[in-house]
Amino acid sequence: MKKILVLTLLIFVAPLIAAGQDKGKDALYVQLMLIMGERSRDSHSTVTTITVADNLVLYEKIYRGRFGNRPPDRKEFKLTETDKANLIKLIKDHNLLRTEQLEREEKPSGVRRYFALTVNADVNGSKGVLQLKGPRDATDIKDKKLYKDALSLLEKIYPILGKADRTIVYQPPID
Repeated sequence: MKKILVLTLLIFVAPLIAAGQDKGKDALYVQLMLIMGERSRDSHSTVTTITVADNLVLYEKIYRGRFGNRPPDRKEFKLTETDKANLIKLIKDHNLLRTEQLEREEKPSGVRRYFALTVNADVNGSKGVLQLKGPRDATDIKDKKLYKDALSLLEKIYPILGKADRTIVYQPPID
């Protein structure tokens, strides 16, 4: 219960904290949630949440289904000013401060591997929400601008996390 309360507080309080930062500094809040899983006889999924609130990065990976007995991975890191500036630049360059979604249907039966990616971004009060959902073998999504833009943020954040903890590795949503 404490974990849910802390996560809820972070989700709702972090944007307020970011909004109250010094006027000379850019306020940054980003939350990426990546769900990857499989629907089958031994269904399982992982939910990875990466939250950036100015100079703080929280990483959490929760295992469900077949791996549900494994404890969640939770880590906290400091974000350098350079990394923060690079993230803000990427968010602006890829116009991630927009609202858009893309969804592909899964196969109706059999083993189904899926992903869902949500990106919530807020830079100095300008906000955007990107949502993608579909099968992990939907290679046609790879060519879509929305997927490329959202993926660019994932590909930028994971090396930052990897510098602090080598056990955190990136796995693309689509094979």
